[in-house]
Amino acid sequence: EEADEVKAAATIEAPIIAHQPEAPTRSGSGSSVLEEEGSLSLWGCWAGRSHRFPQVVRQLSGTRVSQVALFENCCLALTSAEGEIFAWGESKDGCLGLSEGVQSSAAPQRVQGFACAVRDLKAGSRHVLALDATGDVFAWGDNSQGQLASDPTAASSRAFTPRRVEGCFGGSCKVTQIQALRDSSFAVTADGGLYAWGGAEKFVLGVDDGLESPLLQKIICRPTLVPGLVGKVVRKLDADNFEQEEGGCSYAVLTAFVEGSAAAPRVALYSWGRWGSQVTSQPRLVQAGRALQTDVLKLSIVPGSPTTFVALCQDGSVRTWGESSAGCLGLGDEISSTEEPRIALPGGAGAVSLAVGKQHLLALTHDGKVYAWGANGRGQLGAGHTKGAMAQPSQVPLQKAAQVAAMRDTSFVVTEQGELFTFGSDLFNLRSRDGSLAAPQRVPMGLRLRGVQLSPGPLLLGLGAAKEEPATASTAPPPTATQKLAPPPPPP
Repeated sequence: EEADEVKAAATIEAPIIAHQPEAPTRSGSGSSVLEEEGSLSLWGCWAGRSHRFPQVVRQLSGTRVSQVALFENCCLALTSAEGEIFAWGESKDGCLGLSEGVQSSAAPQRVQGFACAVRDLKAGSRHVLALDATGDVFAWGDNSQGQLASDPTAASSRAFTPRRVEGCFGGSCKVTQIQALRDSSFAVTADGGLYAWGGAEKFVLGVDDGLESPLLQKIICRPTLVPGLVGKVVRKLDADNFEQEEGGCSYAVLTAFVEGSAAAPRVALYSWGRWGSQVTSQPRLVQAGRALQTDVLKLSIVPGSPTTFVALCQDGSVRTWGESSAGCLGLGDEISSTEEPRIALPGGAGAVSLAVGKQHLLALTHDGKVYAWGANGRGQLGAGHTKGAMAQPSQVPLQKAAQVAAMRDTSFVVTEQGELFTFGSDLFNLRSRDGSLAAPQRVPMGLRLRGVQLSPGPLLLGLGAAKEEPATASTAPPPTATQKLAPPPPPP
């Protein structure tokens, strides 16, 4: 029976990563049992290998991981307590960061070269950025586009160990946030400056290089202030990447959250990048805070409807604007476009998180309810049918949800009990006749989940999970709807 329980999960063509919740506090020192409870596991397919049953990463047993950088054949995990980075897999372009002589590692190894704890970890297409506790930025991996902030025409276009990005951020000003998107790198400084470098796709950088070399005309190999935001105080930078081989849905978008003025104290949103065939090479004002009437926690663009904007706001409202495609505005069939942000959720329901698929959206409310709207051709709204788009939010028949996630035309819900439900495209082969699940179906994992993590690549699915505990064992309580779920670690 146990083999039947996990058979469905073994067919998914993506890595599934298991993450044990924190063990309950007990008196006295920890034991080997508690360390085992903190182990990391994975199953599914990754790096050309298939695991039918969960595989424990014993080298990281008892270690809590806060962030992950996942590449096609290698992984890096940042520990939350010690601020250390562990890497394993194949060192393509030097992304492992171990040394030039280490081409692969079957077990996690600690990445050396940091004088203090690392607090942030980000990955582009072929390079890695790390931010330490003192505000210094380190980079390694591929540098063919200058994404490591050094001359790509030098003898080596790669760095096999962490390399400090030397003081290029306004003198003594320290970095507070980093981002990586494709072949580009970004840093936000303590005084609110936004710097960018790398990237042949200049529309992602939002910077004009002004260089004369035929090669360097397309890249920037030193951190440069983004001109459209000079003089503004950037509070935070978000990066969204959606790539799809079929259709025109590929996009790479950055959103800067800028402090308001005394006259308009709300945050203003600036975005730039590529939406399908549309390109904006300089930051443009998407919405001023005055129009939103509240600060924004997250701004998203619907991949299959690139003129539709959706914002999760601090007051719990979900607001949409732009042109509606497949009902993505969530304002009803009679409203096809709106320039002013409108509240989409019914009855003033307060949302705590938002998930955006190719052309559908999910919102999780503070009381554990899930609402869905948009395209429904594969049943991704969980409404029990595939009769087409739904232009108004409809409640999904699930209770006590703890997290929502969406990928293309598939939806995922993790409940407070740690169960995973899916609807839409049947990635798990749950006995659907036409490859679609019109209603939520429980995925038989044999595990209790902490949450779901979706990687930006088109076929990368990560799940945070824990081993199923016996009924008599003491377990940590599941996360509530308002708790932030820590990103799970990558596979070995």
